[in-house]
Amino acid sequence: MQTNNENRGKKILKDFGVYSIGVIGNRLISFLILPFYTYFISNPSDYGYYDLCLNVCLTLLPITTLQMRESAFRFLLNNENEQSKEKIVTFIIRSLLISFSVVVVASVFIYLYADIRFFVLAVIMLLSMTFFDTWLQMVRGLSGNTNYVNFSVVLSFLIFLLSVLLIAILKMGIEGIFLSMTLSRIFVFIYGEFKTRIIRQYFRIQINTRTVSKNILKYSLPLIPSIFLSSLVSTSNRFFIENFVSMHANGIYAVAFRFNMVMGAFALVFYQTWQETAFLQYNSKDRDEFFSKVFNYFLIILSFVLITSSFLLKINSWIIADEYGEAFKYLFLIGIAQFFSSLSGSFFELGYQCSKETYREIFSAFFVFVVNAIFCFYLASIFGIYGVVTANIIAYFVLTVYRYIETKRYFTIKIYNRSFFLIPIVGIGAILFELDYGALVDFISLLFLLLSLYLILPKELCRELVNSVKKKLNLS
Repeated sequence: MQTNNENRGKKILKDFGVYSIGVIGNRLISFLILPFYTYFISNPSDYGYYDLCLNVCLTLLPITTLQMRESAFRFLLNNENEQSKEKIVTFIIRSLLISFSVVVVASVFIYLYADIRFFVLAVIMLLSMTFFDTWLQMVRGLSGNTNYVNFSVVLSFLIFLLSVLLIAILKMGIEGIFLSMTLSRIFVFIYGEFKTRIIRQYFRIQINTRTVSKNILKYSLPLIPSIFLSSLVSTSNRFFIENFVSMHANGIYAVAFRFNMVMGAFALVFYQTWQETAFLQYNSKDRDEFFSKVFNYFLIILSFVLITSSFLLKINSWIIADEYGEAFKYLFLIGIAQFFSSLSGSFFELGYQCSKETYREIFSAFFVFVVNAIFCFYLASIFGIYGVVTANIIAYFVLTVYRYIETKRYFTIKIYNRSFFLIPIVGIGAILFELDYGALVDFISLLFLLLSLYLILPKELCRELVNSVKKKLNLS
């Protein structure tokens, strides 16, 4: 048993390291490009409009992809049957082609009867995201996480280069952002397909996919409304801010949200790592014990990330243009909302996916959307951005509790006693964050909070991390 635990722990750390390279690389480039955007797009209203368009595209993505993104990885992972792979890839691509046709036809009608800024560019960006994101999950399932990570990093780097070219040099403004997002995906797909040849190897024009289509659709279709509603929470925040406050405030909120990408990056790395391990270990005999251990580690480390990232960003508030300086007021509260969102989405959500009972995810997604909308409606008009962020915290907290109870039908999570000390530590962090006594006091407060977290950190985890680092550095 101990050997099995050690092997699983080593695999998680190895996968975590691989995914970290990709996600950290992506987020680092995104972090560097944000001051660039705020400098060359000096009007927060313009950036707020682009952010709104981007979130609309992200909200529509579950519909346009038919959630084949999730099915691609779930059904291709550890699939040894070559004929089965061909059927899965072929069915997914055929489904995307049908989706593309519907989107194009619908877009033509909308374009004829509605005057929407940058509508054509937004639709093209949506189509590129639809195909690329799905293809990238095929890469992940068929050729491993290394290629997946490499292509993701190349994509971010290319977005940065094209943004510099189109925005700074050619002075294309918001249009430059749309084009950089689209063209970079096209270029990376051409490069990635040349290297992996996934479509060339597995796509067949004439092949019967009936045997796999039922299982894929049963898994993916319930995810469409659930992921759509989850994405709609983020998008609706922008609409509430725009209607109850201003588009200028929307730009401020967008910058504050993107500065919290450290939290999102860690949650994404964990999700990608844990998703693969959870799928493979779901039927293991000591599943509950193993899952509980991972959850408590995740809970404590997520608290580290929340406090560290928020305080460090607050200390370094000089890196963005003055017009967006107000964004730093909301960092910690947005971080708390993302904290609960990460718990519910990066861990408890996998219960539905492991069991392939994805239809049960729909109610919880609808529930969090309704709760968030109700609180946003009442709080946004009174407290502005603070009201929207508070509504997010309430909604995601309720969702976390609900999914914790719901997923007991799939596995049981035991919360360690030491984990309850996180509540007062995070609370003290929130209070200290709001105090403005200068960078030195912020730094001392950060050290105090990190020391407190270290004292409750499981020593077993510390030893595993240290040993892993030593092996990587050939010190042991």
